[in-house]
This record gives sequence, structure tokens and C-alpha cells, in this order.
Amino acid sequence: MRKTYRDRGAALVEFALVLPLLLLLIFGVIEFGWAYSQNLDVRHGAREAGRLAAVNYGTGTGTTQSDDLIGEACDRMDDFGSTTVELDQTGSTPGSKLEVTVTRPLDTLTGFLDFALGGVTLESAVTLRAEQALTWSDRTTACT
Repeated sequence: MRKTYRDRGAALVEFALVLPLLLLLIFGVIEFGWAYSQNLDVRHGAREAGRLAAVNYGTGTGTTQSDDLIGEACDRMDDFGSTTVELDQTGSTPGSKLEVTVTRPLDTLTGFLDFALGGVTLESAVTLRAEQALTWSDRTTACT
């Protein structure tokens, strides 16, 4: 069957209608995969920092030791651009509770979904018990 004059450009119009949905689907998969990867990095960073804090990692005491501990935790994370690590303890004896909180703003990859993902902050908190006497002090520091 021959196409008539009125059918010319129909495929282009259909493609123009479907293209935004296709791009949203493709970039959505990419962005949410990237966000999930960053979320895993924040969670693993909090777990690593909590483990270091529980075994009283670092040299010195007080804020010097806290800075060593946070620096080591930041080195173990993949991309720590704007990451903040917070150390908090309820006591310094073995068995006392400590909490480590890691926060980072979500960094979008393509920018296509900034209307939905812009301004999202990823956060993970870990609560552990101290395995040794703690000599570090409470501290909140951004990774550098």
C-alpha cells in the first residue's frame, strides 16, 4: 500500500512524542544507579568509621585522635567531596556506646533528574559498642 501525502512525517512526530519518555527512562536508570552507588559508599563509610572508632584507632588523644580516625575513614570512601563524619560517644569505657554518622549531598551524574533528586542528602548512622577504652573525643569534621 502506498503512503499518501498526509502520512509524510508521521514517524518523526511519533518519535518526537516518545523521545522524552525514552530519555527519562534511560537517564532515570543511570541516575538512580549512581545514587544507589553513592548511598552504598556512605553506608560503608559509616560502618568503616564505626569500626575504627570502636577499636580506638589513631594516635594521640582527644581531637587529634578524632581527626586521625576521621581522616582514615575518609580515605576508605570512594568520593568524599562534601562528606561529613560525626563521632559521638556516651562514655569512654569498654562496652559504652558510640555513634558514627556520615552525611553527603547526593551528586547527580547527568543533571537530567535534578528536579527530583536535587537537594537530597544521603546519611547513615552506625551505633556500636567500644571494644577498648576510648581516648578520642566527640567531633564533627568534613572530609578534605
